[in-house]
Amino acid sequence: MLETLSDVWHEVITGVWLSGPALDSSRFMDIGGAAITRVKFRSLSPRDIADYLDTREWSDKAGAYAIQGIGRGLAEHIDGDFENVIGLPTHVIHGLFKEYFGYCRFQ
Repeated sequence: MLETLSDVWHEVITGVWLSGPALDSSRFMDIGGAAITRVKFRSLSPRDIADYLDTREWSDKAGAYAIQGIGRGLAEHIDGDFENVIGLPTHVIHGLFKEYFGYCRFQ
Protein backbone atom coordinates (compact mmCIF):
# COMPACT_ATOMS: atom_id res chain seq x y z
CA MET A 1 0.00 0.00 0.00
CA LEU A 2 2.74 2.49 0.92
CA GLU A 3 4.61 1.72 -2.30
CA THR A 4 1.40 2.47 -4.22
CA LEU A 5 0.97 5.79 -2.40
CA SER A 6 4.59 6.84 -2.93
CA ASP A 7 4.96 10.05 -4.97
CA VAL A 8 1.28 10.24 -5.97
CA TRP A 9 -1.88 12.04 -4.86
CA HIS A 10 -4.69 10.07 -3.24
CA GLU A 11 -8.05 11.08 -1.79
CA VAL A 12 -9.34 10.44 1.70
CA ILE A 13 -13.15 10.47 1.65
CA THR A 14 -15.18 10.31 4.86
CA GLY A 15 -18.96 10.28 5.00
CA VAL A 16 -20.94 11.44 8.02
CA TRP A 17 -24.60 10.64 8.67
CA LEU A 18 -26.69 11.96 11.56
CA SER A 19 -30.01 10.34 12.30
CA GLY A 20 -32.47 10.83 15.15
CA PRO A 21 -35.55 12.70 16.36
CA ALA A 22 -35.97 16.20 14.97
CA LEU A 23 -36.29 19.24 17.20
CA ASP A 24 -40.07 19.11 17.29
CA SER A 25 -40.03 15.30 17.83
CA SER A 26 -42.80 14.85 15.26
CA ARG A 27 -40.39 13.74 12.58
CA PHE A 28 -37.08 12.02 12.13
CA MET A 29 -33.96 13.75 10.88
CA ASP A 30 -31.59 12.17 8.40
CA ILE A 31 -28.78 14.45 7.30
CA GLY A 32 -25.36 13.74 5.95
CA GLY A 33 -22.29 15.11 4.33
CA ALA A 34 -18.83 14.14 3.23
CA ALA A 35 -15.29 15.48 3.24
CA ILE A 36 -12.69 14.88 0.57
CA THR A 37 -9.05 15.62 1.28
CA ARG A 38 -6.23 15.12 -1.20
CA VAL A 39 -2.88 13.91 0.12
CA LYS A 40 0.38 13.59 -1.80
CA PHE A 41 3.08 11.38 -0.41
CA ARG A 42 6.70 12.19 -1.00
CA SER A 43 8.75 9.68 -2.94
CA LEU A 44 9.33 6.80 -0.51
CA SER A 45 12.39 4.63 -0.72
CA PRO A 46 12.27 0.98 0.34
CA ARG A 47 14.17 2.07 3.49
CA ASP A 48 11.56 4.79 4.25
CA ILE A 49 8.81 2.19 3.98
CA ALA A 50 10.66 -0.37 6.09
CA ASP A 51 11.38 2.24 8.78
CA TYR A 52 7.72 3.26 8.91
CA LEU A 53 6.55 -0.36 9.03
CA ASP A 54 8.91 -0.97 11.94
CA THR A 55 7.05 1.68 13.96
CA ARG A 56 3.86 -0.47 13.85
CA GLU A 57 1.90 2.81 13.83
CA TRP A 58 0.09 1.68 10.67
CA SER A 59 -1.24 -1.57 12.18
CA ASP A 60 -4.89 -0.60 12.73
CA LYS A 61 -5.20 2.16 10.14
CA ALA A 62 -7.52 1.83 7.17
CA GLY A 63 -5.14 3.65 4.83
CA ALA A 64 -1.92 2.03 6.14
CA TYR A 65 -0.65 5.21 7.80
CA ALA A 66 -1.43 7.60 10.66
CA ILE A 67 -1.17 11.18 9.45
CA GLN A 68 -1.41 12.46 13.05
CA GLY A 69 1.73 10.57 14.06
CA ILE A 70 5.01 9.60 12.47
CA GLY A 71 3.10 9.06 9.22
CA ARG A 72 2.90 12.85 8.81
CA GLY A 73 6.46 12.63 7.55
CA LEU A 74 5.27 10.53 4.61
CA ALA A 75 3.05 13.29 3.26
CA GLU A 76 4.44 16.07 1.10
CA HIS A 77 1.17 18.01 0.61
CA ILE A 78 -2.29 17.97 2.18
CA ASP A 79 -5.05 19.74 0.28
CA GLY A 80 -8.12 19.96 2.48
CA ASP A 81 -9.14 19.02 5.99
CA PHE A 82 -6.37 17.43 8.07
CA GLU A 83 -8.95 16.06 10.55
CA ASN A 84 -10.61 14.18 7.71
CA VAL A 85 -7.37 12.30 7.09
CA ILE A 86 -7.20 11.45 10.80
CA GLY A 87 -10.69 10.00 10.53
CA LEU A 88 -13.42 12.41 11.61
CA PRO A 89 -14.16 15.58 9.63
CA THR A 90 -15.45 17.71 12.50
CA HIS A 91 -16.02 20.68 10.16
CA VAL A 92 -18.66 18.60 8.31
CA ILE A 93 -20.41 17.69 11.58
CA HIS A 94 -20.22 21.30 12.73
CA GLY A 95 -21.76 22.46 9.44
CA LEU A 96 -24.58 19.90 9.63
CA PHE A 97 -25.49 20.94 13.17
CA LYS A 98 -25.44 24.63 12.23
CA GLU A 99 -27.55 23.98 9.12
CA TYR A 100 -30.08 21.75 10.84
CA PHE A 101 -30.25 23.25 14.35
CA GLY A 102 -29.05 26.79 13.66
CA TYR A 103 -26.10 26.53 16.01
CA CYS A 104 -23.33 24.27 17.19
CA ARG A 105 -21.56 24.37 20.56
CA PHE A 106 -18.24 22.97 19.40
CA GLN A 107 -15.78 24.42 16.91
